[in-house]
Amino acid sequence: MGLYKNILKYQLNSLTSEQETLFTYFDLNYQFNDSEITNPSVVITLKSKIKGIDLARLYVDLLGNEDSKCYFCSHNRCEHIQIMVTKLLQDNAFVSQLQQMDFLAANHLYIEQQNAFDEEINDIFNQLYNEDSPLLHLAHITPCLEDVRNVYSLQLKIGINKFYKIPSIYQFLMRFRHKEVFQYGKELKIVHKLSNFDKESASLISYLKDNIDQIDRYVTLKKKALDNLCEIYLNSHIEIDGQDYYVSRETLNIKFSINKQYQIQFHYLDEGYIPFGERFYINNKDRIIKPIVEDKSLAALIDSINKYPLANIKNRFYEFKHTYFLKYPELFEIDEELQGILNNEPLKIKSYFDYDKKDDAILLESKYYRNDEEIDIQSISSIYEKRYLNQYHKTIERYGFKDDKMTNHADVFNFINGSLQDIRLLSEIYISESLSKMNVISFTPPKLNINRNGNILDVFLDESEFDE
Repeated sequence: MGLYKNILKYQLNSLTSEQETLFTYFDLNYQFNDSEITNPSVVITLKSKIKGIDLARLYVDLLGNEDSKCYFCSHNRCEHIQIMVTKLLQDNAFVSQLQQMDFLAANHLYIEQQNAFDEEINDIFNQLYNEDSPLLHLAHITPCLEDVRNVYSLQLKIGINKFYKIPSIYQFLMRFRHKEVFQYGKELKIVHKLSNFDKESASLISYLKDNIDQIDRYVTLKKKALDNLCEIYLNSHIEIDGQDYYVSRETLNIKFSINKQYQIQFHYLDEGYIPFGERFYINNKDRIIKPIVEDKSLAALIDSINKYPLANIKNRFYEFKHTYFLKYPELFEIDEELQGILNNEPLKIKSYFDYDKKDDAILLESKYYRNDEEIDIQSISSIYEKRYLNQYHKTIERYGFKDDKMTNHADVFNFINGSLQDIRLLSEIYISESLSKMNVISFTPPKLNINRNGNILDVFLDESEFDE
């Protein structure tokens, strides 16, 4: 799809000398319209030289919409239109502008998808870093789904040994308000309270009570709701179009691949499975439903990949390394050209401490390294490394440094006499010779003793390590 490609459909192999004479008597004009950046268009017209009257006209846009009219023969897409386009395609400036319009449209679409992809992935990473007497036999609820044009209608069956259809889900839920007694059939009379239902049925009832308002006969479930239903019925059975399906806890075998352009795709290796919900896949032949992954962060990643297939992970490669690649190495196949980047050493911090005699203060200079090369702090963009930096700076502030300077004497005393263990855990420490030789001790004022024996006051000053 493209504006240039759509114009080419009108091109002839070549023009005869007779066809070329057409442009001796008429003017060929074109006008581009890029007001819709993702769907640019062009209008090509052939006009009379004297009065500028339209004799042939062609409209084409990037999405393939076309409109043409020829006043010579009153036919659409006629030879005159083809001659007109063929002549214009010999104009390099026209062809260049066509290609430029296609590039801008494709680039705009890419930027839109990339930004939306990055925003969703950012949310994923932020979420990752932040963390009455029952019946003797409990009743069971079996969900019964019917495929209705990309959604599923839901009805319920209730029973212990024999199962009965529940005519109205809404009325069924209302009976729990007052623990109503209701008889569904000859063999089933039940008090409507959750303790009379097995665990998965009670979970389904609670889910429906929280998400269903007024429903008469059935409800419809879309992808997310189907996932919630499957979560409730893991290792159990549901009914679809009258057939019994097992909801397995075992996940599908999947792989992620990342090419040299940093584009990421996922592939599921089990045959016969198609999407059911957002995170569950169905095999209609074997009548099994499986989750694609158990880890919710992987599920969210797959969802984002499906929504933004043109996007890539170049901007967040370092987060992917720590969040996904190192955690699930068996799931990711990474292009050889990216392996070197993947093996890059993590960020290192070196802390240099010195004593400023003039200001009587301890000074700090922090330097940042990757692969033994010093880097600018402004170049650190990944969330993972920013969190690491934030922890380092908070630790430094906690020791008493403000703007890389420590002036408070109590903080200086604690710094020189302490182990600096919290800082050592986050960085390599280097202490200047002048600072390492300093010996700071606490000051104990001398005591003054007065003896009033005799006629003369005797004053005694306790010995001190400080000058009198």
